[in-house]
Parts: sequence; structure tokens; C-alpha cells
Amino acid sequence: MACLSPILEEILFRGLFLRSMKAYVPGLRAALIVPTLAAAGHQNFVTALPGQLVLCLVYLRLGNSLPASVAAHIANNAWAVYWMHMVR
Repeated sequence: MACLSPILEEILFRGLFLRSMKAYVPGLRAALIVPTLAAAGHQNFVTALPGQLVLCLVYLRLGNSLPASVAAHIANNAWAVYWMHMVR
């Protein structure tokens, strides 16, 4: 489940929503709208938004690379879990 959620989220938000939205809205505007929608689905919108923006930039800067954004998302989640357990 730890890897499945980021994969599905990236396919939905970057692979489907962002790719589709770029056809109708300028790239920068789409790159702000999609991460906002993705962050809205998280428990804490404020902490999720910066990460969602970074994932969107990774996807776009690497040529619409879904594998890159998936890897970055999994790495981010792994770091968050590690950090939560180290702080305790």
C-alpha cells in the first residue's frame, strides 16, 4: 500500500489531470491548479501543497515523466515515514 498510493496518485493527477489540463490552460496555470487539487485530498492541505508542487515540477521538467514523479513521490513518503519514526 505504501507504494501503490503514490503510483495511483501520480497516474491520476500528473498522468491524467495535468496532461489533459495542459491542452486547455497554459502550463504554469495548470502546474498550480493540479497540485492544489492533489493537496486537497491529503489530511493537511498546507503541508501537502509544497510537495505536490515539487512533484508537478519534477514531472514537467523531466519531459512529462511519470516514472520520475512516481519515484520522487515514493521517496518523499519514505522520508516522511522515516522522519516520523526518528522523531519519536
